[in-house]
Amino acid sequence: MAALLAVTTLASCNNGGGRPQSNGDDSNASAAETTGETTPPATLKLEDQEAIKEIEVDLPKLENPEVKLLACFDLNPAAGKPKGVALEMFETKCGGKIVSDVCTWDSRYDKLSTLVLSGDAPDMFSAEDFDIVPKGIISGKFQAMDKYIDYNSELWAPVKDINDQFMLNGKHYVGLTSTDVGTVIIYNKRTIENNNLPDPAELLAEDNWNWDTFYDMMIKFSDNLEGKVGYDCWEFEHAFAASSGTPWIGLENGRLVSNLESEPITRVEEYFTKFQKNGVRHAADSEDAANVGLGKTLFFGKGVYVLTEPKNVGNFGEMEDIMFVPMPKCPYTDDYYLQAVVKGFAIPTGAKNPEGTAAYLNCVMICRDNETVKEIEKNQLFEDYGWTQEMYDMLLKTRELTVAHPMFDYFKAVNDSVEDFINGNVKDPCFYDKFSWSQLLESIKYGVQSELDEANKKLSDEAGLAAAAKEAAETTTAAETEAPTIETTAEVNESKPVAGSVYADFSKGSSSDFEISNGWCNGDPFNVTWRNSNVTFEDGKMQLIINKDKTATKVPYAGGEYRSLGFYGYGLYEVSMKAIKNDGVVSSFFTYTGPSDNQPWDEIDIEILGKDTTKVQFNYYRDSRGGHEYMYDLGFDASEDFHTYGFEWAEHSITWYVDGKEVYKVEGKPIEDPKPDDKYKVDARLPEYQSKIMANAWCGIGVDGWLKAFDDSNIPLTAEYQWMRYTPLES
Repeated sequence: MAALLAVTTLASCNNGGGRPQSNGDDSNASAAETTGETTPPATLKLEDQEAIKEIEVDLPKLENPEVKLLACFDLNPAAGKPKGVALEMFETKCGGKIVSDVCTWDSRYDKLSTLVLSGDAPDMFSAEDFDIVPKGIISGKFQAMDKYIDYNSELWAPVKDINDQFMLNGKHYVGLTSTDVGTVIIYNKRTIENNNLPDPAELLAEDNWNWDTFYDMMIKFSDNLEGKVGYDCWEFEHAFAASSGTPWIGLENGRLVSNLESEPITRVEEYFTKFQKNGVRHAADSEDAANVGLGKTLFFGKGVYVLTEPKNVGNFGEMEDIMFVPMPKCPYTDDYYLQAVVKGFAIPTGAKNPEGTAAYLNCVMICRDNETVKEIEKNQLFEDYGWTQEMYDMLLKTRELTVAHPMFDYFKAVNDSVEDFINGNVKDPCFYDKFSWSQLLESIKYGVQSELDEANKKLSDEAGLAAAAKEAAETTTAAETEAPTIETTAEVNESKPVAGSVYADFSKGSSSDFEISNGWCNGDPFNVTWRNSNVTFEDGKMQLIINKDKTATKVPYAGGEYRSLGFYGYGLYEVSMKAIKNDGVVSSFFTYTGPSDNQPWDEIDIEILGKDTTKVQFNYYRDSRGGHEYMYDLGFDASEDFHTYGFEWAEHSITWYVDGKEVYKVEGKPIEDPKPDDKYKVDARLPEYQSKIMANAWCGIGVDGWLKAFDDSNIPLTAEYQWMRYTPLES
């Protein structure tokens, strides 16, 4: 792990991943960062610019130089602030340009979703807040980066271990360039001296900086009548808990686990209770750094990045009086376990210039351990921020301790509910004495575990889909690979099989071009787990069955799903099928691709709803956007006999057929120079990504208005299929 810590200074803290941990308060951002106001760009000193030019690198010029960043910070600092060396290299060596879309910390995911769905996804998104893996992957907001970054290369070797820790289904979804110091304890040495307290830096040197000495100092200092408190700041509790050596929520062998009932976390909560009862914690959580400079707050828990922001530094006091130390050591551990942050970026789904993001990250990696760069960045700390040698030495010491035992907590990486459970309850003993920790634990542990179980199930689902894609790539025959394909605007992943005509005749049993889904649930509104036992081949037909799931733990029913191994593009898709007649169920034939295939969600549907089998519903999705449902009156009952259903998918149209007759068509060419209000007019953008051919039978939950409530009195229920066929369009 030692190689994972880059000895770079905070002057380049935004080069590898952005602003350190935040609770959503962007008060430290500049006016340009929060309002989008244009300010003159920063520049490096001429001698530093020349030094960067002298670094020999093998970086090609970008065909598309503009890289869009969505973040609560701007990688382009305003004039008067030091410019990141990696940014200088990216601009001069690659011809690149970072265009920042600055938003608030709290709104960044909402804005990301809006941009992705509107087809205007950014190219970069900060990975530093520890909420991309697995949350962002499960929700389909980010794509795998292995196609753009060679994690096995010599350049990325120093950080391969840390990047591998955050892999999902054998893929890397973040490009992490280093680990770094998380929250530290900032203090004013003059306040320490005036109150006859030991200097924490000296206690650290004596190996006596621990929870008990930390607590004793706060007890001696705190005086509610005088408005003096031991510590303040939102981020403190997270870092203090990490120092126990056990995260609240961990990730073990690819599964999220709760440690809330563990002995180390119980000890943490006991200390939190002590802090509250003795009034050492700032009750209002003010995050007012000025109280440190005024001698009213003894300790301030924050990332060291605040010491590179002049307006904040002045609040802590005179520069020669400011100092910091790592979080105190847990008295029950032999070593320091310190909260770590990661530097890096992820590539959102639908990014138009992922190559540009990769080029920037490669520049960060080149600069990471370069001696010339280290010297430039060290000088920036001293000359531009006024750091003392004592502060710089402590930074190096804290980094050394952090990388020895870095602590990562995943409570923000699951979903908003888990994050709310932690922030709203686990920290409560610091603020209130209404409930004991045992009472709080009892009230939340089942809710947290339920959320983790659901997330782990989705992770398992993703794993199954990824394994299927891998198997498809490995088992595709040479004939399939070389078969003629149609030309399309889709960006096809080269690892996926691209096939020609396919005909699955179920009178001959299962087709070698298809597989049976098994062992996962898609989540709401699907109230089934896919089981291979629910797909059978008898009497010359394929049966997709809905029944009770005998092994169910949460989802009570099992369903059948059949999917192609290959991915297919424009062409005619046909099926001969007989649907289920029963409230609450769907019998289907469709094409699909999505985030599990490292592509946007594209889908074209033929769905027969069991509540009324005299009709068929057509629909399609482009980039996760649906809402194009059309109900066609068949003139017969689809559950009584076999009929042929199909659709022809072309670049600018989709045409649906029943028994060979055209019954519905949508047309639409991509709008040139679209305006914001017409970008998603109906049919304006049709699916374009090559997809899998699929059929399934399932019962729903929470969609009674669409399907009616599921009636399970008649199970097992069976949809039957005679054949499926795909014929590509002529190129």
